[in-house]
Amino acid sequence: MLDRETLLDQFIEHNNEGAASYWLSCNDAYLLYEKYGSWSRETTAILTQACRLSSDQIYNRRDAWRLRVATEKVRPKSEINELVEALSFSYFARMWKLASRLVTFHEMREILKEAQAEHGREEGKKIAAEGIGNLRAFRASEWLLQARNEGLSIEYMAAEVEAATDGDPLETWRKRARRARRLLGVLWTDSASLGIDERIRKLLHEVWKILEDI
Repeated sequence: MLDRETLLDQFIEHNNEGAASYWLSCNDAYLLYEKYGSWSRETTAILTQACRLSSDQIYNRRDAWRLRVATEKVRPKSEINELVEALSFSYFARMWKLASRLVTFHEMREILKEAQAEHGREEGKKIAAEGIGNLRAFRASEWLLQARNEGLSIEYMAAEVEAATDGDPLETWRKRARRARRLLGVLWTDSASLGIDERIRKLLHEVWKILEDI
């Protein structure tokens, strides 16, 4: 394992190389905080000063790699590598923050109950924690696959995750309808300069109006 000073130098070097090496800096950050956790405050202070990054930006690099490691436990590594090539580390970092929403309290309780019934109280806790983590990672990878396949922005992906995990189906529908209305407004406005058929423009505007009061 690389020593702390080498990892610090690597992070700075990879960060300075630009976007092409950002994923490498994510690995550096992950190793710095996971392997040398007792030096976390000093590590953050050094990197924020050397790279002119905020502490949150540095933590995002670490969290992106954390999710990468977690997803590689539940999906073929080749699939995750394809996601890494297609998406920036920021997608992974944002999804890491959303991951706690991806397993419900009821699901966690049932996983714990089954694990403790089979393995005993203490061992069951450990096995349940691993199972819950793997389930979160798998569902996070599903969202990342959707973001890649549908060309979703980070913000749109996050909004979809939040809407899908709100717990209120009607409110989830309303949020999606409001987002759809904003998109319809953009499509209708842009269509004027693109020579889109007037019949289509009229339909777009009619649906936009219908969604106005939602």
